[in-house]
Amino acid sequence: MTELQRALDDISNIRSQIADVQLFQGFGPLVIALTGALALGLATLQALTGGDTSLLPWIALACLSTALIAIETYALTRRTHGPNASNLLWAILQKFLPCLIAGAALGWIILTQTPEITWILPGLWQILLALGLFAATSMLPRNTLFAAGWYLVAGLLVLLISAQATAITPWAMGLPFGLGQILLACLLHWAPEKRKNPQRRPLP
Repeated sequence: MTELQRALDDISNIRSQIADVQLFQGFGPLVIALTGALALGLATLQALTGGDTSLLPWIALACLSTALIAIETYALTRRTHGPNASNLLWAILQKFLPCLIAGAALGWIILTQTPEITWILPGLWQILLALGLFAATSMLPRNTLFAAGWYLVAGLLVLLISAQATAITPWAMGLPFGLGQILLACLLHWAPEKRKNPQRRPLP
């Protein structure tokens, strides 16, 4: 390895370390709140039309919500973080990618191989989202721990309640995700770190 290559690798490592402690401001609260409102709306619609328990509308909504958040995050990160945007995007993606892959894989396996236990999916998805948020809190405002805690507790409660009936209700998906996304949006909007220092998260 040449000295130039070593220097480039060192620079890359330094940028990655900086990204891990820098306050990430790429999540748009309005778009996140919108995804929460959509979840509540879908749950209400399903409840009013007879309590349809199909997960397909929720999978479609999850894909739409992920796409909306991804587009907004990419644009906002580019605008807010400038030349360090790529490092920050990659760093935050690494935090969430495991839970996203696990959620998609579990959904596919259960829906195609053991559809009789689909009732466990809402709770599992909420717990996985909680783990993703906990993993990302090193780059997010500290108050987002409340949103992670919400998803964890909600997921466990949904699993407990669903196990009694072994069935899915619209509100098992709608309430935890709807209120959780709106809570996360509010926490991001009113984060103390954003007011104190718009670019860097204070080190512990």
